[in-house]
Amino acid sequence: MAAKSYEGEKWFFPFEDDKEQGELVERVIDARCGYWTSKPMKKSDLPSGVKMGAPTDKNYYR
Repeated sequence: MAAKSYEGEKWFFPFEDDKEQGELVERVIDARCGYWTSKPMKKSDLPSGVKMGAPTDKNYYR
């Protein structure tokens, strides 16, 4: 049941070398399992309610 506690959470992880660019990571729960999705995004384009994560290497999500 702990996995469901993250359902719908969104996090932004800026890149270490460019804090305005990063990855938007979202928790998805489907009928079988939970998983995280990510997509590149600019900090200025983030929707409201997104939590900020620590800066990370830009190759971490690749």
